[in-house]
Amino acid sequence: MRWIRPLLLLLLAGPLAGQTPRNLFPVDIRPRVVDDDTLYVVVEVRNESGKTVTSLEGFLYATSLTGQALPERRLLFIGPGETLLNRLSTTQTLFLPYRPRDPWTYTLTLCRVQFLGDPRVYAYHPRIGLFRLE
Repeated sequence: MRWIRPLLLLLLAGPLAGQTPRNLFPVDIRPRVVDDDTLYVVVEVRNESGKTVTSLEGFLYATSLTGQALPERRLLFIGPGETLLNRLSTTQTLFLPYRPRDPWTYTLTLCRVQFLGDPRVYAYHPRIGLFRLE
């Protein structure tokens, strides 16, 4: 009879332990060539968190295949007085130098996320999820 309780715990908690966290803020980065030396980059962030977002900031990193990196660019998606409802998206655009012989990889790090009615400030990582900063 002693083995029934641990067995039930394993059966109920087993499927929950293998779950991966869902992506709360899917990011879509679309680079477009404007002319011979200019690249137009559109960064779109979608709110899938189930909450209204009142502050959303991030940094865009560009690295080449040879290891060269451009200076990081700060992007303010949602500023003071704005909100982003659930299942809606926001975009930011920027111009970067275009070098056709050296393709670039772009990554966005969301460094400041704040929700409506919550004074705490969070950062977000797709594999970890939200973690509290303040």
